[in-house]
Amino acid sequence: MVEFVNTIGLNFAADDLGDYFDIITDALRSEEVCGKCRGLEFCHSIEPGMQNYLELSPTGKISPTLRMCKLKVADNQARKINRLMYSSRLPELFKDKSFKNFRRVDNPKAYLAAQRAANDIGGKGLLMCGNPGTGKTHLAAAIVNERIAQGKVAVFVTVLELLADIRKTFDRPDTNSELLDLVKKIDMLVLDDLGAERITPWVSEQMFDIINARCMNKRQTVITSNYTPEELICRMAACDKYGKIVDDLPGKRIVSRLNEMCSIIGVGGKDQRLVTA
Repeated sequence: MVEFVNTIGLNFAADDLGDYFDIITDALRSEEVCGKCRGLEFCHSIEPGMQNYLELSPTGKISPTLRMCKLKVADNQARKINRLMYSSRLPELFKDKSFKNFRRVDNPKAYLAAQRAANDIGGKGLLMCGNPGTGKTHLAAAIVNERIAQGKVAVFVTVLELLADIRKTFDRPDTNSELLDLVKKIDMLVLDDLGAERITPWVSEQMFDIINARCMNKRQTVITSNYTPEELICRMAACDKYGKIVDDLPGKRIVSRLNEMCSIIGVGGKDQRLVTA
């Protein structure tokens, strides 16, 4: 008896080839079409985002079935994120930010570190520190745009917006729990402008809870800040009414976690927003 081995490594007799020809052809055609994918909006499947593939039953029978493609999975996750977070969408100003239109000559180390973060799925995070206007947020947005282009989920949010989202869920305990679970466990989270928020015991508690959970779960986190780690400790310290630091432990706890989970890169140069042609 002659046996054939198809592209998915299944053995079957020549006599059975006719039974499987149509479903194998459909699966291969689906694979070819999906290989040239230009996005969900251009999907030609009967059900957009669904891909034909072959399933082998315990009895050895091959049957066609459908599964979500990676873009559909990412789109579903993005819809869930948008439901939970008011500010999860990348701002319009940053949607065209990419590695190609970043002035890498100004900050080559930061550029390479951001590229590694964008492509090192599940790898170490990144803390970019520097003065305003030096390109930190551009690189953070480029990371998010690159991840989305790869069909992966990434959330960009300023720290101020994230804290506001959490406050808005106070009267809905179930949503509050779901939102916090999301920001603690999502594969890629970009926190923009850490240190800009007014520090209160509640803010310190929320930030430590989120960052510590992401550290423990080994979730990749990208953070931008106008402050160095040493300055962040002071920014997040408890102060008296005169602004004098009375307890710097909250800041130390957060920065300690950031040191463990992120590569720290300085981003220098002039404020590009103030540079005139």
